[in-house]
Amino acid sequence: MNKYRRPWVGGVILSICVCLAVQGCGGGSGEYTAQLIAGPFLSTVTQDSATITWQTDKKEKAVVEYGPIDSYGKKASGQITKVTLGTGDFYLNTVSIGGLEPVTWTHYRIGSLEQPSPDFRFRTAPAPGGDFSFVVYGDSRPNLPIALAAPDDTIHQEILNQIQELAPDFVVNTGDLVAEAEDPAEWEHFFSILGSLTSTIAYHPVFGEYDRGGEAVASGFFGTPSNIYYSFDYGDSHFTVINTSADFSPQSVQYDWLGKDLSEAKQREGITRLFAFMHAPAYCSSSVFADDQEVKDAREYLAPLFKNQGVKMVFQGHVPIYERTKAIDGVVYLVTGGGGTELVDAGLLHAQPWTIYKETANHFIEMSMGSNHITMKAKYKDGTVIDTANY
Repeated sequence: MNKYRRPWVGGVILSICVCLAVQGCGGGSGEYTAQLIAGPFLSTVTQDSATITWQTDKKEKAVVEYGPIDSYGKKASGQITKVTLGTGDFYLNTVSIGGLEPVTWTHYRIGSLEQPSPDFRFRTAPAPGGDFSFVVYGDSRPNLPIALAAPDDTIHQEILNQIQELAPDFVVNTGDLVAEAEDPAEWEHFFSILGSLTSTIAYHPVFGEYDRGGEAVASGFFGTPSNIYYSFDYGDSHFTVINTSADFSPQSVQYDWLGKDLSEAKQREGITRLFAFMHAPAYCSSSVFADDQEVKDAREYLAPLFKNQGVKMVFQGHVPIYERTKAIDGVVYLVTGGGGTELVDAGLLHAQPWTIYKETANHFIEMSMGSNHITMKAKYKDGTVIDTANY
């Protein structure tokens, strides 16, 4: 069962060709020569299944060995997708495994390499009512494209180190993952910074304006639709990811999909809370970004929809600050854009009637979820608490 509800619309900017590994994509029977370039990446984890993606230097087969212990016992095959960006080719291997139990650990390794990968493991999602946690952060891109300057990833790496120690069930990045999306070196660098985190923790991207042009790479690595708007259930909650770099006006396909997605989720058995993620904020205190058209449109078009559908919280990026609002028409808005890029000058944060707390700081947000509580902790890059609230 795939937890993504995929609105397969829009064209893929980059060229993609797919060949099924189960039918053979080169390589000898039982003998592999492929090398692991990046990954593995957990893109989908449900109560009973998971999807795993990794990059190799060539097409052979996509095989994962898995089981409850590190002797495995089961195998699953998948597909290989070739994604071309500029003059670079990405060979993405994707395998889905199923028949798992909720809240249990599964060991796995990539078997279709010249040397099998190390042992990795992940935990499946809980049934509705079970506790879980997730982390949100964003705007992790370098200040300049890496073609112009060597990136300083110190802040992003510190935040990732904190996330790895917390070991949440999944992570959401609110966008602007890279500084120049049409440069394959940018994505290679981004994936190298993520390191081993994504082999154990599912990682979900939100698309920002700097990410435009990298749709096929992002969707290929993270298992999203090519238009990078999608949704998933986890425990008793529904999570919707909106692409504010694409059309989300009331006449658009995305807007229609969003209304239907939220409405259907509310009717689904076991789902009691709705959350949304997007890059452009509907509410923020920065005068630098307040006049951006995407910000104005988000407040005009999306905020009323969140109110009418009963969304609990909206996590936003784009502005390199931390900010938490009071409930606006029942919806709490958080800006989390302190993931590594240059911060907004504190003097440009203006007082707003909706703001409970705001600060110019590198940070991330930790969310702890229970059947009767939600605890939000905004934390500095070193893990100390900036702001906390219970809902």
